[in-house]
Amino acid sequence: MKKIMLLILLIVSSIAQKSNAQLLKDVGIKTGICFSNQNWTYKISDRTYEKDYRTSLNLALSLEWFDNEIITLVTDVRYIQKGFQEEKIVREPRDPEHGRYKMYKTRFDYLTFSPQLKVRKEINKVIPYVYIGPRIDYYLSYESDYDLSPLENDFKRIIVGLNYGLGISYRIKDIGISVEFTHFYDFTDVLNTQTNANMTGIIIKNNAYAIDLGINYFLKQKEK
Repeated sequence: MKKIMLLILLIVSSIAQKSNAQLLKDVGIKTGICFSNQNWTYKISDRTYEKDYRTSLNLALSLEWFDNEIITLVTDVRYIQKGFQEEKIVREPRDPEHGRYKMYKTRFDYLTFSPQLKVRKEINKVIPYVYIGPRIDYYLSYESDYDLSPLENDFKRIIVGLNYGLGISYRIKDIGISVEFTHFYDFTDVLNTQTNANMTGIIIKNNAYAIDLGINYFLKQKEK
């Protein structure tokens, strides 16, 4: 986790140092809760099972470009945990008629990059806004209570998706406090295997939302 945070910080710092201050509007950090699940489609039966949502970590550093009152560009570098959970009954061999409930969890870790078009409106110190933009996820690792080792070599290393959402910010001089709601939609499957004699073909797809609290530092003082 510390290595991920350091990598994100180095990327953003490098971009900021090479950027013209007139282009870079503000630098921010945001973190919050990610709600994610997965859809598993089995090709042999053509049935899709929606897994239960799980909550996990979400951390991002962002740069906002162009000092425009209405339209800006925001680039996010984000560490996000996706996956799912589901509760199942586990039966003991000594007592097959009774069982106990056990929660099975699966987590996928990604490093993402997303340039987003942001439309904003300043109303005194309050700034409501909406945003949308493409996203690239780079697969880092996974953890699961299931044995996914037969599938892990088929996990997609790069996932292409779309971010869109809305937020509201409150600015105090050169500091802004914001709350955002984001939907992370994926075009690429986590996994897509073919049906053969040794394996049932399966398609796995991520679905995730996030609620973030952010803080921004504006590089240019607001004109009075």
